[in-house]
Amino acid sequence: MLYYIAYIDILFLIVIKPLPLVAGLALLTIIPIRKNILMFYEKQSKAETFPLAVKNFILLSVVYVITIGIAVILS
Repeated sequence: MLYYIAYIDILFLIVIKPLPLVAGLALLTIIPIRKNILMFYEKQSKAETFPLAVKNFILLSVVYVITIGIAVILS
């Protein structure tokens, strides 16, 4: 659920313009992150699903930073 709030935040910030439109590419990460969330709901074992949380965090964070970097380079 918290991941979806992060996506809503990114979208909101693009709409009110503190974030450049290029940052919207980070929204594409919702596809693999959603798959990981569904896998978490299937198996709620910390030993098996903790790596999914780490992967989700890294994926969203890295793509977000890269898209912000691209926007800075393009501006």
